[in-house]
Amino acid sequence: MANVTKRELVIELSNKLGLRQSEVMSMVEAFIEEVSATLERGDEV
Repeated sequence: MANVTKRELVIELSNKLGLRQSEVMSMVEAFIEEVSATLERGDEV
């Protein structure tokens, strides 16, 4: 499986969704923070 950087993901989602990259970056950051917090609590993702 190939690695994808956060930046590459943001660009791809921005293009597909028609949103500004800054908006998508905020969403991606929020998602990563939520997943991290969930894992830190010992819950499954």
